[in-house]
Amino acid sequence: MRATRTAVTGLTVLTGLLALALTGCGTDERDRFDDRVDELTGAVPSCVADGCVPEVDALRAPLAALPGVEGIEALGYLEASATDGASVGGRLVVAPGVVCQDLAERVAELAWRSSVAPLDAVQFQCVEPGAAPQDGPANNLSALVRPASEDQLAAWGERGTLGR
Repeated sequence: MRATRTAVTGLTVLTGLLALALTGCGTDERDRFDDRVDELTGAVPSCVADGCVPEVDALRAPLAALPGVEGIEALGYLEASATDGASVGGRLVVAPGVVCQDLAERVAELAWRSSVAPLDAVQFQCVEPGAAPQDGPANNLSALVRPASEDQLAAWGERGTLGR
Protein backbone atom coordinates (compact mmCIF):
# COMPACT_ATOMS: atom_id res chain seq x y z
CA MET A 1 0.00 0.00 0.00
CA ARG A 2 2.82 2.43 0.91
CA ALA A 3 4.61 1.76 -2.40
CA THR A 4 1.39 2.44 -4.31
CA ARG A 5 0.82 5.73 -2.42
CA THR A 6 4.43 6.84 -3.11
CA ALA A 7 4.08 5.97 -6.79
CA VAL A 8 0.77 7.82 -7.06
CA THR A 9 2.22 10.86 -5.25
CA GLY A 10 5.28 10.81 -7.51
CA LEU A 11 3.11 10.50 -10.60
CA THR A 12 0.91 13.39 -9.41
CA VAL A 13 3.94 15.62 -8.86
CA LEU A 14 5.42 14.65 -12.23
CA THR A 15 2.11 15.34 -13.99
CA GLY A 16 1.84 18.73 -12.29
CA LEU A 17 5.38 19.70 -13.30
CA LEU A 18 4.76 18.58 -16.87
CA ALA A 19 1.51 20.60 -17.03
CA LEU A 20 3.27 23.64 -15.59
CA ALA A 21 6.09 23.34 -18.13
CA LEU A 22 3.70 22.95 -21.06
CA THR A 23 1.45 25.87 -20.13
CA GLY A 24 4.35 28.16 -19.29
CA CYS A 25 6.12 27.90 -22.66
CA GLY A 26 3.96 30.40 -24.50
CA THR A 27 3.97 32.75 -21.55
CA ASP A 28 7.77 32.76 -21.33
CA GLU A 29 8.04 33.52 -25.06
CA ARG A 30 5.50 36.35 -24.76
CA ASP A 31 7.26 37.70 -21.66
CA ARG A 32 10.58 37.76 -23.53
CA PHE A 33 8.96 39.62 -26.44
CA ASP A 34 7.30 42.13 -24.08
CA ASP A 35 10.61 42.64 -22.27
CA ARG A 36 12.35 43.30 -25.60
CA VAL A 37 9.70 45.84 -26.66
CA ASP A 38 9.93 47.52 -23.23
CA GLU A 39 13.73 47.71 -23.61
CA LEU A 40 13.45 49.30 -27.06
CA THR A 41 10.83 51.73 -25.78
CA GLY A 42 12.91 52.67 -22.75
CA ALA A 43 15.98 53.37 -24.89
CA VAL A 44 14.35 56.48 -26.39
CA PRO A 45 15.00 59.49 -24.12
CA SER A 46 12.02 61.44 -22.84
CA CYS A 47 11.14 64.61 -24.74
CA VAL A 48 8.57 65.83 -22.21
CA ALA A 49 10.77 68.71 -20.99
CA ASP A 50 10.29 70.56 -24.31
CA GLY A 51 6.74 69.30 -24.87
CA CYS A 52 8.01 66.92 -27.57
CA VAL A 53 7.47 69.72 -30.10
CA PRO A 54 10.39 68.93 -32.46
CA GLU A 55 9.79 65.18 -32.18
CA VAL A 56 6.09 65.57 -33.03
CA ASP A 57 6.91 67.98 -35.87
CA ALA A 58 9.20 65.30 -37.33
CA LEU A 59 6.09 63.11 -37.74
CA ARG A 60 4.23 65.69 -39.85
CA ALA A 61 5.76 64.93 -43.28
CA PRO A 62 5.68 61.10 -42.97
CA LEU A 63 2.05 61.20 -41.80
CA ALA A 64 1.06 63.53 -44.66
CA ALA A 65 2.77 61.16 -47.11
CA LEU A 66 0.58 58.18 -46.18
CA PRO A 67 -1.72 57.01 -48.99
CA GLY A 68 -5.14 58.60 -48.53
CA VAL A 69 -3.89 61.42 -46.30
CA GLU A 70 -4.15 64.84 -47.93
CA GLY A 71 -3.00 66.97 -45.02
CA ILE A 72 -2.76 67.52 -41.30
CA GLU A 73 -4.85 70.21 -39.60
CA ALA A 74 -3.62 69.60 -36.08
CA LEU A 75 -0.85 67.59 -34.49
CA GLY A 76 0.26 67.51 -30.88
CA TYR A 77 1.47 65.60 -27.86
CA LEU A 78 -0.52 64.85 -24.72
CA GLU A 79 1.40 63.76 -21.64
CA ALA A 80 0.20 60.77 -19.67
CA SER A 81 -2.53 61.43 -17.12
CA ALA A 82 -4.09 59.38 -14.36
CA THR A 83 -6.50 57.83 -16.88
CA ASP A 84 -4.64 57.82 -20.20
CA GLY A 85 -1.15 57.10 -21.44
CA ALA A 86 0.92 59.60 -23.41
CA SER A 87 -0.30 60.09 -26.98
CA VAL A 88 0.21 61.88 -30.25
CA GLY A 89 -2.94 63.02 -31.94
CA GLY A 90 -4.70 65.56 -34.02
CA ARG A 91 -6.74 65.81 -37.19
CA LEU A 92 -5.90 64.18 -40.52
CA VAL A 93 -7.46 65.42 -43.75
CA VAL A 94 -8.20 62.28 -45.77
CA ALA A 95 -9.36 61.65 -49.31
CA PRO A 96 -13.07 60.93 -49.75
CA GLY A 97 -13.86 57.31 -48.97
CA VAL A 98 -10.79 56.66 -46.81
CA VAL A 99 -11.65 54.65 -43.70
CA CYS A 100 -9.80 56.31 -40.86
CA GLN A 101 -9.10 53.16 -38.84
CA ASP A 102 -7.54 51.55 -41.96
CA LEU A 103 -4.63 53.96 -41.44
CA ALA A 104 -4.09 52.88 -37.81
CA GLU A 105 -1.25 50.39 -38.25
CA ARG A 106 0.78 52.69 -40.51
CA VAL A 107 0.26 55.66 -38.17
CA ALA A 108 1.24 53.51 -35.15
CA GLU A 109 4.36 52.34 -37.02
CA LEU A 110 5.42 55.91 -37.78
CA ALA A 111 4.84 56.85 -34.14
CA TRP A 112 6.89 53.81 -33.03
CA ARG A 113 9.76 54.88 -35.26
CA SER A 114 9.54 58.47 -33.97
CA SER A 115 11.54 59.90 -31.06
CA VAL A 116 8.43 60.97 -29.18
CA ALA A 117 8.80 59.51 -25.69
CA PRO A 118 7.08 58.43 -23.64
CA LEU A 119 4.39 57.38 -26.10
CA ASP A 120 1.61 54.84 -25.62
CA ALA A 121 -0.99 55.59 -28.28
CA VAL A 122 -2.05 57.61 -31.30
CA GLN A 123 -5.46 59.33 -31.44
CA PHE A 124 -6.59 61.08 -34.61
CA GLN A 125 -9.83 62.39 -36.02
CA CYS A 126 -10.21 62.12 -39.79
CA VAL A 127 -12.04 64.66 -41.93
CA GLU A 128 -12.55 64.96 -45.65
CA PRO A 129 -11.43 68.19 -47.35
CA GLY A 130 -13.86 71.02 -46.63
CA ALA A 131 -16.01 68.88 -44.34
CA ALA A 132 -16.78 69.67 -40.72
CA PRO A 133 -15.31 67.24 -38.19
CA GLN A 134 -17.75 64.56 -37.07
CA ASP A 135 -17.61 62.23 -34.10
CA GLY A 136 -18.03 58.51 -34.41
CA PRO A 137 -15.89 55.42 -34.82
CA ALA A 138 -15.69 55.76 -38.62
CA ASN A 139 -14.02 59.15 -38.20
CA ASN A 140 -11.56 58.22 -35.47
CA LEU A 141 -8.23 56.45 -35.49
CA SER A 142 -6.93 54.98 -32.28
CA ALA A 143 -4.03 52.57 -31.87
CA LEU A 144 -1.40 51.51 -29.39
CA VAL A 145 2.17 52.40 -30.31
CA ARG A 146 3.56 48.97 -29.57
CA PRO A 147 4.21 46.09 -31.96
CA ALA A 148 1.98 43.13 -31.20
CA SER A 149 4.25 40.37 -32.55
CA GLU A 150 7.81 39.55 -33.56
CA ASP A 151 6.78 39.86 -37.21
CA GLN A 152 5.33 43.32 -36.65
CA LEU A 153 8.41 44.39 -34.70
CA ALA A 154 10.63 43.23 -37.55
CA ALA A 155 8.49 45.16 -40.05
CA TRP A 156 8.40 48.33 -37.92
CA GLY A 157 12.10 48.36 -37.11
CA GLU A 158 13.82 50.02 -34.19
CA ARG A 159 12.11 52.52 -31.90
CA GLY A 160 13.16 56.15 -32.38
CA THR A 161 14.75 55.82 -35.83
CA LEU A 162 12.42 58.06 -37.88
CA GLY A 163 14.44 60.74 -39.64
CA ARG A 164 17.82 59.20 -38.93
